[in-house]
Amino acid sequence: MSYRVAITGHRPGHLREHGIDAVRAGTRMVEAALAAAARRGTRLELRVGGAIGIDRAVADAARAARDAGADLHLTIAIPFPVEIMGARWSAEDRDRLRAELTAADEVLGPVSETYAVWAYAERNRVLLNAADVLLACWTGDPTGGTADAIRGAVLERGIAARNEQEGFARINPVEVAKSGRLTKLPATARFVFGSNTAGRHGAGAARDAATHFGAEEGVGEGPTGRAYALPTVDYDGRGNFAATSRPVSAAAFEAALARLADYARAHPDEDLVCTDVGAGLAGLPSEQISAAWRALETLPANLLLTPTQRRARRG
Repeated sequence: MSYRVAITGHRPGHLREHGIDAVRAGTRMVEAALAAAARRGTRLELRVGGAIGIDRAVADAARAARDAGADLHLTIAIPFPVEIMGARWSAEDRDRLRAELTAADEVLGPVSETYAVWAYAERNRVLLNAADVLLACWTGDPTGGTADAIRGAVLERGIAARNEQEGFARINPVEVAKSGRLTKLPATARFVFGSNTAGRHGAGAARDAATHFGAEEGVGEGPTGRAYALPTVDYDGRGNFAATSRPVSAAAFEAALARLADYARAHPDEDLVCTDVGAGLAGLPSEQISAAWRALETLPANLLLTPTQRRARRG
């Protein structure tokens, strides 16, 4: 039995733009994967692509760990033969890939003998096949191959993804939804949305919750369908909504977040996928939202925050 970890990350140009050291990032990813396998008492099967950048750094770190005695099986998946994959590379880089493939325990692919755009997506599918987790070195850019791999993991296969750039925090599926709005989630996840106390789900994320995740009318707080309603607007259901509703108080919002965290702790097998609750139609002040998130002393691992919420937690 192996713990299967797939890895994805950016190419050299993107890494340089963001000041990321590929060698250090790749080493941290391999160390994290080895530690996770050790906690489970199993062998590590590491799956990585053959590109320059994070792929190469991870392959190098994995071979070094294996040569030092780590119980590690290294698999490299490639979309095309070396000559096509490295057509624009230097001869040295092509030779390095050949050496990496020779040193790997297993090579998957090439998935196409000729250049084709679809082969990259197929290579990602091969990487993710039967993976337990995806580790990513991701800057948050929603375009490109790294985001596509994350999207394939969390939105299509229900595989948890963790971002090395966020200290291996779980990646919220909202971050990789192409439209910025979710229409589907893994079966074990709940969509956390800002609601009103009357449970009228008529606009914004609340409408998405009702349309795509079964949120029920009249439920203003708590689990409903495959969603979780978090009250951000005070409304008694009478009169014109725009005229009679108002944002909840700071104390009420803070208490609602605390109850959400308690629910997450009580249901560790569910992922609670947060939208930026309170920041949209509710119109809660950003300082109030940030203060409420910081008021949570501990954050359950299955409560998946957006980048804005993570920054708020850090202060």
